[in-house]
Amino acid sequence: MAQELKAKVRQLLFSGLGTLLLIGSLAAVNGISYYVYSRMDFSAGHIFSISKGTRHILSKLTDNLIVKVYFTPNLPPPYGLNENYLRDLLGEYKSAAHGHVTIEFLDPNMSQKRKDDAQALGISPVQVNVMAKDKFEVTTAYMGIALLYKGRSQVIPFLQNTSDLEYQITSRIKKLADPVLPTVGFVIGHGERNPGNPSDANIFAPLREDLNLKTVNLSSAIPADVSALWILGPTQKFKDPEIQALRTWLFSGHSLGILFNRRSVNFQAFYSAPMSLGLTPLLKDWGLDIPNGFVVDAQSENVEFQQNIGQYVATRIQQYPYIPVATHFSQSNPAVEHLQGVTLPFVHPIFASTSTASGLKYKSLADSSPNSWLKNSYSIQIAQSSDNLAKDKRGPFSLAGLVSGKFPAPEGAPSLTPHKEARAIVVATAYVLDSHFANRQTSAVFLENLFEWSCEDSDLLSIRGKGMTYRPLRPLSDKMRLFVKYGMILFLPFILLAYGGLRYRRQIKRRRRMMALYGSEPARENRDAQNPEPTPISS
Repeated sequence: MAQELKAKVRQLLFSGLGTLLLIGSLAAVNGISYYVYSRMDFSAGHIFSISKGTRHILSKLTDNLIVKVYFTPNLPPPYGLNENYLRDLLGEYKSAAHGHVTIEFLDPNMSQKRKDDAQALGISPVQVNVMAKDKFEVTTAYMGIALLYKGRSQVIPFLQNTSDLEYQITSRIKKLADPVLPTVGFVIGHGERNPGNPSDANIFAPLREDLNLKTVNLSSAIPADVSALWILGPTQKFKDPEIQALRTWLFSGHSLGILFNRRSVNFQAFYSAPMSLGLTPLLKDWGLDIPNGFVVDAQSENVEFQQNIGQYVATRIQQYPYIPVATHFSQSNPAVEHLQGVTLPFVHPIFASTSTASGLKYKSLADSSPNSWLKNSYSIQIAQSSDNLAKDKRGPFSLAGLVSGKFPAPEGAPSLTPHKEARAIVVATAYVLDSHFANRQTSAVFLENLFEWSCEDSDLLSIRGKGMTYRPLRPLSDKMRLFVKYGMILFLPFILLAYGGLRYRRQIKRRRRMMALYGSEPARENRDAQNPEPTPISS
């Protein structure tokens, strides 16, 4: 009896101790997870985790960053899913900041004071369409984020989608941590695109979020606060003193970017005419040769155009080889290494020579596909296939590139030694800025990254294009296309016939086995007649 009692006490003791240890372990794991947030992200582009640029910005925080999220809870999809994604993403921020980020999720409907606080920060309620009680309803909801740091604030008034949420949050944290924006100068006086032109507002409005923009006239001194200088799509010739000013700018160790065309394109007549801009001597100094011809590429954009067929007008969609899509980018340059596809319409090839511009290095930033060619014809008719254009010199070609090093001193300048290396970025088309193409998100990210990188600021480069993918199908030959086409047509019927034949063979085999076991039907009847079942004896 005593042994049984001791066994029960021992069992209760160990079971209770085990339970306490389990509860303690769970509490410890829960406490550690509150301070250490970690998970693995296998998604394409790592869209569910923060990038290195965000971690670098968070590492520079010297004070507590308060993130107040005013979000109406229990909203139906997709808004409720956005809240879940936001919670997970902000958990990454909190973990990476090592105690410098505090996150508060607040329900504005809890009190009038919270509503007043949200509106004081710039977050107002919005009306959204939701599905409730088997019908669409319009409801008022709060979906905003306020970031507070050292007495300054930034706000995202309405979380519309999550595709660029990390960029929205990190760019605002960057402004709070470092309110001084780098200054980029844009040359004017030759018909360039510039931030002072109201018709170019769609190009420069996104840039004002992260950069300070100025217009620069080369006939006067370049302002001292300009970090990088850009020339966007000039249409008039540069004068010799202006070319000298650009040479002096590079010689002093600054950055210069040029987007220009060798030909002007008439979109109505599908005809191109040569342009004279006076930039050839400058490019020659850098060891670059950019011919007049266009790059035509089998990997190109689809365009929609109208065609007269008798008395009817038909709309057609066709690939236009004069609008290549570049998918090969330099993996050593942070401005383009995360891009997957950029449209570069009516682009010229860039050939780099090592015989001139001693001490300078050229690195291609974006290349055309191997199925590209150089076309020198002035006609750019749309009803042309890439097979008809594949006659001249074959690519791939460099479409955008970087010249870096110590640039030579301009003629007549004092013999001074530049204090650091300079960079010249060349994009051999300015039609990427045209209204027909500038609204493409990938093109906008490509340009914004180049502008920001020219100022030696690379924190946001890996974030801006996050989540944008371009996966073109691998081109096939005519024979392979026919094989795939008829293979797909005949494959399913063949599978069904093969499956039916297999089932039929299995049934035949099953019948034969049954016949071998029980004999034929007449034999089975005779056997049953000769051996009748015994009649039960009634009681």
